[in-house]
Amino acid sequence: YFSLISFNSFSLYSFIITSASEYGNRVFTNLLINAKDAILDARKEKPELKRGNIIIKAIQEDKKVRIMITDDGCGIALENQEKIMEPFYTTKGVGRGTGLGLPIISEIIKEHNGELQLESEIGKGTTFSVILPIIEF
Repeated sequence: YFSLISFNSFSLYSFIITSASEYGNRVFTNLLINAKDAILDARKEKPELKRGNIIIKAIQEDKKVRIMITDDGCGIALENQEKIMEPFYTTKGVGRGTGLGLPIISEIIKEHNGELQLESEIGKGTTFSVILPIIEF
């Protein structure tokens, strides 16, 4: 049902390894589950649409890496975009989400001197960008 369109090998794997894999895995697992849920919601709303793409890209920007997870799901309404980082706020139905995933991963990213950014458009999809400093060994 889902296709992984592109993935370049830059620092996604490195982040997962060097950031105490439990935390790195939690960040990307949460973002991927949210992307999957958005696609399933979009399919429920308009079954005739062929959705199911999650694109993962990583690019270097100066001394940082930007890891982007993009879905072609339902998108996040502008009025909800500010709220989704608040603990216990969820756009998912009862029993589907606690509203803790994004606030927790946002804190994990901040603890790694990073940033979580969001771009979304209703009916088109969402991109979450995890921006982290590159640490040279």
